Amino acid sequence: MRDLFLISQIVFYWILYVFCMDIFLWGMFRRMGVKTWHAIIPVYKYYVLCKFTYGNGWLFLLLFVPIVNIVFYFKGSIDFVKLFGKSTKFGVLNAIFTPATLAWLAYAE
Repeated sequence: MRDLFLISQIVFYWILYVFCMDIFLWGMFRRMGVKTWHAIIPVYKYYVLCKFTYGNGWLFLLLFVPIVNIVFYFKGSIDFVKLFGKSTKFGVLNAIFTPATLAWLAYAE
């Protein structure tokens, strides 16, 4: 019974995380001038983010390559926030604390 409770909590917080990330990406896509409904399609949102950041959306496939995905994720976070006039330090923070920094980028200004 206790294991079921733990599993249900994990699932609940994972769904909450995904929901919040979709809301924050919705705001970012609105700010980027992209159709906002693209933010709720699971893999396509990363294609759109890579296309906006690098001009080539197919680079998101690097996120599926082990070890390379960590480097690409940090580099992509830094390059993405630089498009909005933020520093490299903010890009590193974006890679580590993605929900908080995306919320700030999407809705603060």
